[in-house]
Amino acid sequence: NSRIKFRESFRPYACSVLQDKVSLYFQVQDSFQSPYMSFTVPIKSSYLETFKEVCHIDHTSRLQTVMREQNTNYYDLIKEVGNISGIYALLNTSLNIMGQPIVEDLNDLKLFFDKSNVDAIAVGDFYIEK
Repeated sequence: NSRIKFRESFRPYACSVLQDKVSLYFQVQDSFQSPYMSFTVPIKSSYLETFKEVCHIDHTSRLQTVMREQNTNYYDLIKEVGNISGIYALLNTSLNIMGQPIVEDLNDLKLFFDKSNVDAIAVGDFYIEK
């Protein structure tokens, strides 16, 4: 929060998780879907430490479930991170810094990249580092 978003530490981020792994980490049915981060759900107690950056004070997280047919690139990214780390989920937040609008185009992205402490950005098939 302080390094990237320049906001208060009590504001947790959201979480994107593969649809087929959602009930592994969260107290929901296997069929639970939240493609637009519309729901806050309890994190299983065994994963509270793992998901601490996306955990609210009541041990819930705002959640986005991701299916391959919805967003192939994002699904494949989460899956590859999971293959490496063992956790098939990513921290998710709006792409902006406090006081700035959400990034909507490449010009906004350049401004965000220049003004933030983000080290790298993936855009479509491109990966850009500072």
